[in-house]
Amino acid sequence: MNWKSKLLTLNGASDPLGRYQLRQHLFPPATKEAMASAEDALNTRFPFSLRSLLLETDGVMQTMAVKEGEWFDESWTVWPVHEIVEQNRWHREHYADRRLSRFLFFSPAGADGIMFGFPAADEPQSDLPVFAWYPDETDDKLLSNGLEQFLTGWRHGDICV
Repeated sequence: MNWKSKLLTLNGASDPLGRYQLRQHLFPPATKEAMASAEDALNTRFPFSLRSLLLETDGVMQTMAVKEGEWFDESWTVWPVHEIVEQNRWHREHYADRRLSRFLFFSPAGADGIMFGFPAADEPQSDLPVFAWYPDETDDKLLSNGLEQFLTGWRHGDICV
C-alpha cells in the first residue's frame, strides 16, 4: 500500500462550522535497522501494515489550523519508531499488573490515557486488529480489523473511544 497517498487523502477536513482544519504531517522514513531494534527491545514483531507505514513515514502527526491561523501539532496519529519503544516500555513498567506486553501500542487516543494497539505477535503478520486499551478498565475494545480501517475510521469519526 502507498501509505503516504492514503494518509494525504485524510487531509483538508474541517469541522462543520469551519472553525478549524486538520491535516496529516509526514516524516522521513524509519530505517529497517531502527525497526529491527524496536522489535527486539519490545520482544514482539510489528505487523506488516505498521512496518510498511513506518518505512514510508516515521510517524504521522495530525496538525490543526484554527480559522485562518498558523498550523500547529495537535496529536500523534502514529508514533515514530523511537516513541513506540518508549511508550510501550513505560506502560509495561507502570501498568505491570495489566500484562501490557500482550499489546504493541502505536498511538494515543488523546484523552484519558487511552492507547491504540495491536495484539503482540512473535512472528510478523500481514495485519492485525486494532484495540483500544483503557487504563481504568479491565476490558479492551476491538476497534477495527486492521490499520488502514482504523486510520480511516478514526479520522472520519466512525471509530471513537
